[in-house]
Order: sequence, then C-alpha cells, then structure tokens
Amino acid sequence: MWNKNKSFSAQQTQNYINFKSTFLIIIIYSWILIADINGKNVNEGSFKYLESISAEEWKRDLEFGIESFNAQIRLEKNLINSHVSVENGSISHNQILDALPNEAAKMDNNIARKLLAASNYILHSKCLPHFIQGEECQQFLTSKAIPENSLLLQECLEIIENRRNGHNSFRRLLNRRYNDGIYQILPLISPLMVSTKLQNLNLGARSKELEDRERNMAVIQWTQFIEHDLSKPVVTTMRDGSYIECCDRDNFELLPRYRHPSCEPLVMTSGGSKYAKINCLNYVRSAVAVGAKCTFGDVEQLNQATSDLDLSQLYGTTDEAQNRIRSFFKGQIKSSGNGRSQKRYNDQLPLINEGSQKYCAFKNHFNHTGRCFMAGDSRVNSSPLTISIYTLFMRNHNQIAEKLAIRYPSWSDEDLFQTTRALNTQIYRNIIYDELLPIVLGRDVADKIKQGSFRKAHVDDERISNEFSVAAMRFYLSMMPNFLKNSTEAKRLKYSTYDLVSNPNSNIFRSETAVSLIDQMYKPNLAYTHKEIDTIFESILNQSAMKLDTIYEDSLILNDFGINRPNHSDVLAYDIQRGRDHGLRSYIDYLELATGEKIESWKDLESFISATDLRLLKSIYNDVKTIDLLVGAMAEKNELGAIVGPTFKYILAEQFSQIYQKQKRVANSTLPEFQEFKMVSAVDLLCANTELQEIQRNLFSLTSDKNLPITCDERVKLLRV
Repeated sequence: MWNKNKSFSAQQTQNYINFKSTFLIIIIYSWILIADINGKNVNEGSFKYLESISAEEWKRDLEFGIESFNAQIRLEKNLINSHVSVENGSISHNQILDALPNEAAKMDNNIARKLLAASNYILHSKCLPHFIQGEECQQFLTSKAIPENSLLLQECLEIIENRRNGHNSFRRLLNRRYNDGIYQILPLISPLMVSTKLQNLNLGARSKELEDRERNMAVIQWTQFIEHDLSKPVVTTMRDGSYIECCDRDNFELLPRYRHPSCEPLVMTSGGSKYAKINCLNYVRSAVAVGAKCTFGDVEQLNQATSDLDLSQLYGTTDEAQNRIRSFFKGQIKSSGNGRSQKRYNDQLPLINEGSQKYCAFKNHFNHTGRCFMAGDSRVNSSPLTISIYTLFMRNHNQIAEKLAIRYPSWSDEDLFQTTRALNTQIYRNIIYDELLPIVLGRDVADKIKQGSFRKAHVDDERISNEFSVAAMRFYLSMMPNFLKNSTEAKRLKYSTYDLVSNPNSNIFRSETAVSLIDQMYKPNLAYTHKEIDTIFESILNQSAMKLDTIYEDSLILNDFGINRPNHSDVLAYDIQRGRDHGLRSYIDYLELATGEKIESWKDLESFISATDLRLLKSIYNDVKTIDLLVGAMAEKNELGAIVGPTFKYILAEQFSQIYQKQKRVANSTLPEFQEFKMVSAVDLLCANTELQEIQRNLFSLTSDKNLPITCDERVKLLRV
C-alpha cells in the first residue's frame, strides 16, 4: 500500500507546473472561444491561415508537443516511487493480461503519442482561436506532413517501412467522435451507471427465456478465440514499461497528483454505487499507432494482433513470441505431456515458469495451486473455454507435423513448421467460413461473403476496424453464462481442482459439477489433464449459450461479495468505456450505415428494438443520439437465421468479407495435403484431438432430432498419425 499523503518534492512539482503553465493558459483561452465557434461558419480564411503557417513554426509546435509528452517522465517516476502501480493478482492485473502490450507496441505508442500531443497543442493554440472546430482541425492535420527535418519523421517512417506482423492502426467505418475532435472522451453517462441500470432494469425481465435453445457454448468459445486472432487493443504503459494504475488498492479514486494522463477510470458516485463513497475500477487508455502517412492527425488506436485469420493467437505475432512456443524439433510446438501416454491428442499446452505474471494473475508466482499455460497470446488463460481451444489447435499442429515428418523425412524443422502452420490455419479458416459464420450471420450473408458479393463500406483495407474490434466482435459476452457445468446430456463427469477448498474471497459458488468462469479468469486451478479437457469440451457441446441481449450474467458485472469494495471488474462498463476511448460514434450512426435508415427519434427505433428494450434504453440515455454502439446493437432484434441484429451483422460481415477476399488473393500450395485437409470439419478436428466418442454433426448447435450425434471412429483417421 502506498502512502496517500506522500507528496512530490517541491522542486519537482514546481518544474512540472512551470512547464505546463503556458499550455494551460492556451487551453483556458480556447475554452472561452469554443462557445463562439458553435453556430459560426468556418470561412476559407481560417484554413488559409493554417496553410500560411511556416515550416519552422510547424516544427516548433511539434517540438512543444514532444516536450509535453516527455515531461510525463517526471510524473511517472514519482508514481513509481509512490508505489502507484498495478499489483499482481489484482483486478487491474486481470485487465492488463487482457490488453498486454509487447515491447514493439510500446515503441509504436511512444512515437504516436508525441504526434498526438502536438496535434492537441495545435488544436488549442491555432485552430480554436481561429474558429476552426476540432473535427475540422483534425481533418486538416491528417493532411499535414511532419516537418521533413525532424527526428520524429524518421522514427515514424522507420515504423511504417518495417511494419511488423500485426502492430497496425485500426481503421474506421465512420469518422471518430471525440469531445474536442482529436482525443478527448465525450462527457456521457458513466459506463458503470449504464451497466448498473441495465442490470437493475432487466431484473423485471428475468422471467423471459434467457437461454438460447439452439446454440451451445462452442459459439462463445470459437468467437472469443477468433477475437484473440484478429483484435488486440493494448493499454498504454509508462515509459519504463510499468503498468498504469488509476485507482488505489481500496478502489477509491486517486488524488489528482497521482493520476496518470492516460487514466480514464470507471467511477460511480455513491448515488449509484452499492459500495463505498466512490467506486473506482481501473481503465487505462489504449495504446495508439501512426497510420500510413506520417501526418499530424493520422493517429489511431493500435491493434497488436494481425489482420488475418492466421492463428497468431497460438503462434504469436512476433519472432520472439513464435520462438517461445516452438520446440525446433520436427516442426513441433511445445507441449506438456501427461506423463502416461505419448499420444499427441492427449498433450496439454506448455507451462510457463518464469514470467508467469504475463500470463496469469496469481498474486504470488511461487505460492499458488494452479497451472499457468503459455501460447502466442497473453489471453490464453482467460477461461477454461480459451485454454481448451488453444490446446485443441496445439494438438492438431503437432499431429500434422508428425504426419508430414513421416511423409517427407528430408524436410527441415523450418519446412515442417511453416507447412504445418499453413495446414492448421486452412482447417481453422474453413470451419469459420463454412460452419461458424452461417450460425452467427445467417447462411445468406455467409454465402455472400464467400461469393464476394457482400456490400462493403470501404475500398479494400486489410486492417481491422475499430468498430469490429471493441464492439461487434464482443457480442459473445452477452451469451456467456456464470458457470461451465456438466449437463445431463454429458456424462456427469466431475471437474477436479488442485485446490478443492472454496475461495473465501469469491462470491461465486464452486462445486464439483460446475465451474465458476469468473473465478477461473487468469487464475486457472483446474487439473487440465487430458480427461479434464475432454470434460470441458463435452460441457461446451451440451450446454446452452445465453441469448444475445442486454442482459449480462451476474458474474461479469456484479461484485456481491464484500461491503465496501468490488472483487472483479465490470466487463460491460469496461467495454463501453473502451468504445468511447476509441472514439466510436453513436449506435444510430452505425444503424444508418448498416440499413440506410435515418434515425432521428426513439420512435424510429421501434422496428429494430423491442418495446421492452426500447423503454429500457430510454430510461438510461437522455438522447437517442448518445446510445453506445455496444449497448444499442445488443438490444436489437436478431435477424432471421442469425444470432445478431442488423448493425452487428453488417460490421461483422464487412470485416470478414475484407479478410476473405484477401485470403483468396493468396495462392494455395500445390502440396497434396492442402487438398487432403480441405474438407476437415469442426467435428473431425475435435474427434481427432480428444478422446470423445461422439459429437453432434453441427458442432455449434445443441443435439436435437435435426442435429444427431455421429461417432468419432471414422473421423479421426485423417488427422491422427
């Protein structure tokens, strides 16, 4: 615990204040002018003024922005000395693992933030005083190149020229929406308040059917796995790599002198919180990246993941991450065998020993009872669902590599690894486009994506859209239950744990036949033997998903244990805040993009949202124009044959269409294995990499008269050695 009363030295404080004083005066002056800007047309003279600014003055503005960014180093040193940082095993540690930046991302962010600081300075010192509003200023800055003789331009060009796999900026379907047009989050209703009101108001609707009678939890499992492949917005860190904490360890707001500029914590006052006077949960703004032009305004949030369905969540996005998981023997990747069998389909993921705090949120690495697994992405241990599917593709890789090594004994380890990865990825892609997307988007849209006839919002752009990443692809969280349980259709197999004593700090009931998903989040303590993983898959196949709606299960948002402080984050509030951090526009703007319907009043939404849900939204948002994209799209009626409504359906289909067309342009290998494995189904994949005896024909739907189980006997031969 840090000392809340500890102050910075008088000299340090004075230095910081002296540096900031000029900038603060400019900001105050610009605030006075903002009122005059509204209602005035920006004349051509204003933009001519910006065009007339000399190259030397642009360079001075850039240097001032860089200096203001560098000034944060003094603040950060004081925060570290005062122990204001993320504690291992804390709520904030869980959030860090969900958005963990690597070293390359930190470097990209530092370069982009200098540009962002310069843009912010220009907004207040030049645009607003000349009645040029934020959005117009930003558009101008996007076309304004960084001065040629600046070091920052060289650094920016070096990033673009050596752009790594992943580490791109997100693109946008619609222009950004910020309070100042550049980066300031809009002052809307608290995300925690939205989450709390949705929960409380939905209590009256609990009598309605909450479970999806058709889809099972495999839809959730695979969607989350794909999200890990395509999307990873990561948090900003301090310059020395330390993680930023925005709340104290009792979940109160920090005093202003301890608050990092990248902090936008989730805060709700006592009027809406059931905890203490202030309920504070950590939120650090996402890291940013330069675009492709090295201009002042061309800064967007950074996506550390690749923009392709390439199993990078398993294999890693950098050479360092990939080398960490490779065995460098006959094309294999690392695994941890069960000690009793040499069968590849019984192996577990490799265990991480040193550096486990980058994969698991245990308080003390040397004093915990669980296992911590390693993969190419820090999110591997986020739940039993993720651990099991990462394990599935690890096993499949090693089985294919073993088959290839037998067929092609002269191949090198590198040849075996790269070919195996390509084959594993082909199987993965085919299942997504042929089996999963028809369930999520409907068969008609899935077919249009493959035919190349789906209407797209933009010209070809291989990057992932902001809207897809932080809103649409998160739809599965509304379908997540509290527990992973053994259904009556499963064989009543029991889960085993290393620690059979219930966690006294947990608010979630744990038994031998049900596993609390929130308790397992980055704290895996199941045994994860090969039989245990089979049990998890059997549960996933036989347990209903929840219906997609505005109801999140209690364990994702509520903190019932303890009187004065929460014990886990609020997933819905966090995602709402991240949407605002990324500058997403209002829900109705995206509904118009998806359907062409202009929404000007609550009544205009009646054909898209049920009367019950519409009343709920009206009681939370004071204006139809302020509905968050995530909340509005989840409230939509689902379209025929799909899980999602029209808005998410459009955003998801637009992105998968971009990816599919890119994949078609890449020629397949002529190796016979690419044709041999072309028709491998999800059932084939699961049969060959577990000891399950039978699986329903459609992996993503519950067993029924129309979806009967089939035996695995004949399905294992294609992939097993």
